[in-house]
Amino acid sequence: MKKFIKKYGKKIMSMMAVAAVAFTTVVGTTGCGAGTSSANTQSGKTSSSDSVDNGASDAGSGDLTTLRFGVMTGNIDHLITAIGTEKGFFEKNGIDLKVTEYAAGINTVDALTMDQLDVGIAADFAILNRIGNAAGSDLKITANYANAGGAQLYVNPETVKDKNDLKGKRIINLPGVIYEYWNVLTAQKLGLGEGDYTFVNVDSQPSAVVVASQGDGDAFWAGGEVAAQLAGYGWTPIMSLDDIGATTTLFFIAREAYAKNNAETLKKFYAGFSEAIDYISTNLDDAAKIVAAKAGLSEDKFKQLVSAYDLGIQFKKSTFDYLDGVNKWLKDNSYYKTPYETKDILFLDAAREAYSDKFEI
Repeated sequence: MKKFIKKYGKKIMSMMAVAAVAFTTVVGTTGCGAGTSSANTQSGKTSSSDSVDNGASDAGSGDLTTLRFGVMTGNIDHLITAIGTEKGFFEKNGIDLKVTEYAAGINTVDALTMDQLDVGIAADFAILNRIGNAAGSDLKITANYANAGGAQLYVNPETVKDKNDLKGKRIINLPGVIYEYWNVLTAQKLGLGEGDYTFVNVDSQPSAVVVASQGDGDAFWAGGEVAAQLAGYGWTPIMSLDDIGATTTLFFIAREAYAKNNAETLKKFYAGFSEAIDYISTNLDDAAKIVAAKAGLSEDKFKQLVSAYDLGIQFKKSTFDYLDGVNKWLKDNSYYKTPYETKDILFLDAAREAYSDKFEI
């Protein structure tokens, strides 16, 4: 058991049985889950391509190169990709994009290690923790594409009136990913010690919403569509990420062999992704209509979500410093046994060459 759980957590409750049903239930209402396909999106299966050891993916139709990309259902990467495929930005740049949706970003990293994807996505804590616990991992961060601080701690107002009421309450948690980091920072910020709260562990954001709706939790960090769903159940926000000194940094992830051998393919992929971001910036209304049709998120909610993000293929020094700080926190709290330097898990060559003015490291 990790040091922080011994120090800060009274009891870890597994909600995986609830989650299995919960995911289907919530996805059915939002229209954008593992059982729902969006434009050029494959659900529950992946396209075939050569192993990364061969140095390249299969050729797609015509002169297109296949790239297998994993997204988190309903997350900003999923929505940007839906726009890019609908507008033909990836094909325009020579990429036959095969997209698979996953319940959580870290699931795309699992798929990478099993050679089911070429590129995945993950947030800071999740990828740092995964690499630290995988001896000899060849996973690399290839670019930063989104940063945000818009998540808020939503609570059930019937059990929590303000942040001082969190003592003795049930905090919904996704173990091993960024939510765990936020929850522990929250406890530390509020001075909560051993026995002062309970973690209710779930395996996805949709599962967290169902747990909240059933009254089996008291608080959950959320933003975007998830926050809107919680608000629909009467939950209200009481803290922001700024209050605990945190943010959200999202990254593209690939295995080192693929990144080294497919630099030009990655550049083409980045170009298509960037054009989709540019389209959102200049045609927000039309982009919102595409997302509503392809991913099931309302136009207003999409616009609200986009406003919370700094989007673009980039890597600022401040992003690296934050990532490095999270890594040091993981080391100090004994999350993994084999320390490593943050700079050693970066492989930014292709992105830096294509967007040199956006890279500060």
